[in-house]
Amino acid sequence: MSTRFLIALSFLALLLTTLHADSTPVDTVADELLREFDRDGDKKLNRAELQAALASLAETDSLSPNEKSTVLEQLTEPQFIRIRRDDKKQPIALDTSVVTYKSPTSGVTVDLIGAVHIADKAYFRNLNRRFRDYDVLLYE
Repeated sequence: MSTRFLIALSFLALLLTTLHADSTPVDTVADELLREFDRDGDKKLNRAELQAALASLAETDSLSPNEKSTVLEQLTEPQFIRIRRDDKKQPIALDTSVVTYKSPTSGVTVDLIGAVHIADKAYFRNLNRRFRDYDVLLYE
């Protein structure tokens, strides 16, 4: 499973904990997600299983119509990294992005920052400057 889906699973678990009135720990919710949606039994959620988990969240009665539409918007696969090409289809740049997810119930916001390990100094200076704006950073 790619890091993107591990992060998405972590976010999904975090989002679901906001729906639990008893503040169920994220690990417990993640285990519940695996039990319910891991169809192939590999202890991981592949893309289809993760999308099914997100879709089931959108069907939850505890969400308002606006909250459900927010969850459904998050079902579309964001691009964290892309290769930009010129008119002749030649690669000219590698772009990374920041994708923001917000819990429809608690307002908790998580930014997933696409980053690469090989880049010029300016890229890393910009990335480090961006990191200063966050309360907490988790590196995956």
